[in-house]
Amino acid sequence: MQLCRQVATFVVTNPSVYKPQANHLFCCLENLLPGQSHAIENKKFRRNSMYTYDLLEPDCYYIIQEKENDRRLTLLQVKVVGDSCMYVVKYGDDIITEWKRKTDTIHDIIELLDDSAVKKWTDVYFNSEDAYNYEEDEE
Repeated sequence: MQLCRQVATFVVTNPSVYKPQANHLFCCLENLLPGQSHAIENKKFRRNSMYTYDLLEPDCYYIIQEKENDRRLTLLQVKVVGDSCMYVVKYGDDIITEWKRKTDTIHDIIELLDDSAVKKWTDVYFNSEDAYNYEEDEE
């Protein structure tokens, strides 16, 4: 754990060399060490920089803020990764699927959900969707 913190601190404090890796590493470190991200000294770097879709890993669930002035958060999952584009699924009231360029920007990657959070979310999201459809069928 100590080595992980040291590497993350070094990468985040040297953004000119490691910017893409720093963003992703910081997000992963927050997920692996919940409540201990204070060990990284330069949090302003993460908040003031733009991310790109290229940082997102396939089959992982992320909560993101796509645009700076839009306070809405989006849950998305990367399904397919090509050479220059990615096929993503966005979950909300409706499920939206779309292709994004790897260079398209994301204002902030709020969180990479761990497996237990994904399981809880899928149970709630898909069970409430089934309950809604069941009520429609009765009418």
